[in-house]
Amino acid sequence: MSQKSRYQVKSEKIVIENLNLSYEKFILIDNFEQIYLEIIPALGSNIFGFYKIIEGRQINFIYVPSDLETILTQKIRYYGNPILFPFPNRIPNGNFIFEGKSYHFRPNFRNGTAIHGLVNDKPWQVEESRQPNHEAAILTTYLRSQEHSKILPQFPFPFEIKIKFQLKDKNIRLSTSIKNLGGSNMPMGFGIHPYFVAGINSNERDGCILKIPAREYWELQNCLPTGVKMQVSGNHDLQEGKKLKNIYLDDIFTDLIPAADGWTYYELTNTIQNYKLTVSADQNFNHVVIYAPKDNNFVCIEPYTCITNAINIAPEQIIRLAPNDSIKLDIKIYIEI
Repeated sequence: MSQKSRYQVKSEKIVIENLNLSYEKFILIDNFEQIYLEIIPALGSNIFGFYKIIEGRQINFIYVPSDLETILTQKIRYYGNPILFPFPNRIPNGNFIFEGKSYHFRPNFRNGTAIHGLVNDKPWQVEESRQPNHEAAILTTYLRSQEHSKILPQFPFPFEIKIKFQLKDKNIRLSTSIKNLGGSNMPMGFGIHPYFVAGINSNERDGCILKIPAREYWELQNCLPTGVKMQVSGNHDLQEGKKLKNIYLDDIFTDLIPAADGWTYYELTNTIQNYKLTVSADQNFNHVVIYAPKDNNFVCIEPYTCITNAINIAPEQIIRLAPNDSIKLDIKIYIEI
């Protein structure tokens, strides 16, 4: 009898009869650790499951409803791990100027703001799914803007974005590559918006400790930076870790303190379910948004390459890709349990 491989990639069809829809879901599996990562490429390459099975009990790390129909009748960007590109967070009225020309993103938020980019609700394609040499489970997905009629009219810079999801040793790695396929410079920013479980009730949220190595945060008005940075203090000072009890945040932290390897590490510890989740981002990510809203049992740890509305108020933070140039960005999520 052959021994079961540690890593597997499976796919299954999900049918939503009430909406007359179906999707292919890919499941990356670590059979040794009983850790599962579920991705639906056709729904923005979003993560719709990240969990571990312990003695028949499922411990969820990503905040997502149990049924896909609930998500589809709301907004995909409110669950899982939305991909934020070609800009993270908000641009007021969707207007910006780049190299002397004016552009407009269609507002998609209630106050007339364009929010979270153009790719988190678009169908992505699968390039490969494999478990090479039984060392990891891998799924690579991509999106080319020319193939989407709703992207180029708003952002006339042809691009390809590709993400390799890798599950290995209790570690998820999101390796993103972005290439400018056009004939002119392309402006861009990138981020992810993972919703992490912070308890299934308020008492469990009180047992969650958040640690963010940041010395400053941006002053905001209506969720938009004013251009003023402030020293962390009180509930904004999370350098040594604080319990989430009575702490509600929607802030952009900066002046980050990297580790010796140049990466920045953010920690969420659940003292009730006895696990620690660490998000780490490479040197391209100089900011992190922490979203821990009141009356919700989740916290978002969102590494960004630039601040909200950077293209209008901090253009020096915008990445400019020349024709045929590309950039690689890495983020990891690690579970200790």
